[in-house]
Amino acid sequence: MKKYIDRYVNFFSHKNEKILLQNNCIYRLYNNMVIPFGPASVNYSIHKKEAKKIRKSFKAHIIRTTSGFPNNISNGWYAVICSKFTPIEELKSKYRNEVKKGLNNCIVKKIDIEFLANNGFEIYNSALKKYKNKPNTIDKENFRLNTLKNIDFSDIFHIWGVFYNEKLIGYSEVYIFDKIEANYSVVKINPEYLHLYSSYALFYTMNKYYLDECKFQYVNDGFCSISHDTNIQNLLIKKFGFEKKYTKLFVNYSGLLFIIINLLLPFYKIVNKINPKVGALLKLEKIRRNQK
Repeated sequence: MKKYIDRYVNFFSHKNEKILLQNNCIYRLYNNMVIPFGPASVNYSIHKKEAKKIRKSFKAHIIRTTSGFPNNISNGWYAVICSKFTPIEELKSKYRNEVKKGLNNCIVKKIDIEFLANNGFEIYNSALKKYKNKPNTIDKENFRLNTLKNIDFSDIFHIWGVFYNEKLIGYSEVYIFDKIEANYSVVKINPEYLHLYSSYALFYTMNKYYLDECKFQYVNDGFCSISHDTNIQNLLIKKFGFEKKYTKLFVNYSGLLFIIINLLLPFYKIVNKINPKVGALLKLEKIRRNQK
């Protein structure tokens, strides 16, 4: 068993989050969907019967798994990853100047959990206001308590802070999977400070640390976005050497959900305007059906 698996079993147990450990793989709920938790490069493909069994153990209607990064996949579902650090002097002149501005304006460094718990709520709250479909559901005290649950796991859960004039203006939460993958799980920047190129300083510094200094195989900004109104992944691909790494997508639905999806899929555009959450689910199915 990989070392990180045992640590994350303890991590989720400490947070009182339900998981299932099956065949040396952690499964958890994410946005009401069961997904494997681990490096995107791992093959998580499973038999339909096993997928159904895992899905039912969470009383969920959908489970999504992937096949790692086989060479014969060139479209459909993908992770946005970077496997090589690009030094500032090798960037295109325009991007080099933008990164320099960010590094001159801001200081980026690792911070501890307690510091984020006591200073991060304003950033969390202000960043969420950018998204129409993501209202804030927790207050300052709950943010502090939820963050502190991670305090004993600094070996597998890193926090990076972005500072301007000694004020915390952004942060990132990173899951660590041995030296295989550093997963940029959360990135929050106070929108008032984006003009300082604060996000450029953050990504450049994290990439340098994980890829150049620590020699991770790759860093991962997550799978393709189907519901978030953000262009961050396009920015990473265009300016920081990230790429789309394609993977085979497997989805298993409950019988009722499968019927609903088949009924609504022809009306995807209309449904997406009325209910973006349902629209995202239909888009996922469209990707699954069209992949080669």
